[in-house]
Amino acid sequence: MKTIHKYSLTSVGDTRIYTHKDAQIISAHVQKRIPCVWALVDDEKPKATRIIQVHLTGGNADRRTVGIPIGTILMDEGGFVIHVFDGGEE
Repeated sequence: MKTIHKYSLTSVGDTRIYTHKDAQIISAHVQKRIPCVWALVDDEKPKATRIIQVHLTGGNADRRTVGIPIGTILMDEGGFVIHVFDGGEE
């Protein structure tokens, strides 16, 4: 069965989320002051670890480390901006 799961992002850089194989990251937003991503997953597939990359505006975003863009999150009423990328499965 396919469902949508939410995962909190805990830091700048790489965050590893434990999800299902072939999960599709569908969005990135802030909820209750915590940046999160949502993924469409098939609960019948085996578990897998996926890398979510978080970069700051003006920070190092070397092309070797940047995955597929998910979105930009405005924190603190736009005073702090982060950019979220799907780095794929480990």
